[in-house]
Amino acid sequence: MSKNENLFLGYGRLVKTALERPFFRSWQTLSRSQTDATYQGDFLSFSEKDFPMFHTVVFALAPLHKDETAYRRTYEECLAHALSILRFQKFIFCGSTVVYPSVGYIVSEDWHEEYDQCHEKTYFRASVLKNAEKILYHHAFSRTVILRFSGLFDSSQERPFYRGNRISLKKAAYFLEQAAREQLDSYQVFHISDPAYLSESSFIAERVIYPLKAFSQWGSGAFDD
Repeated sequence: MSKNENLFLGYGRLVKTALERPFFRSWQTLSRSQTDATYQGDFLSFSEKDFPMFHTVVFALAPLHKDETAYRRTYEECLAHALSILRFQKFIFCGSTVVYPSVGYIVSEDWHEEYDQCHEKTYFRASVLKNAEKILYHHAFSRTVILRFSGLFDSSQERPFYRGNRISLKKAAYFLEQAAREQLDSYQVFHISDPAYLSESSFIAERVIYPLKAFSQWGSGAFDD
């Protein structure tokens, strides 16, 4: 795999933390503003000729603002653009557990009717991210890994302000590496959270490989520190 080129779309906290791991240090990056990124500028301005063939692409772009327009630009327009211009063998999408409804029990992957009543204030975020997953399912099915990260925090600077559904950036980067290393040949979805910060109010989807299978499959290295 070292002879293949790999790309991080995005250059936020998670990507910066991942780049500290030896596995990722040769990876290319794209950023709107970071001057040390391999590619700089608005991703929507790039075309297919600007990029080589990649082994793995990690979609870690973040909205510039927390409104619906910014979310749709990132997770619909930029995602569709990535799938249309990038050539890759594997596509890892950094998603969020915001797609789950707050119903207090284990749910299936088909929860759309419940969600309107449970998350009125954040419904657009869940709706946009769920639509992004649908785009990936239909356009890059056998080459896609979706990592639904719980709330990320920097363990060296802060502590979670609530106990349910959290994971440190360092541990999240560990799981990102495992997803990049795995030779997966089908659409996969993982709930990525730290059991130390799970509460009884946390809820997970039945089909999500969480927590025991994912942790045993990828080892316990993320939780050694």
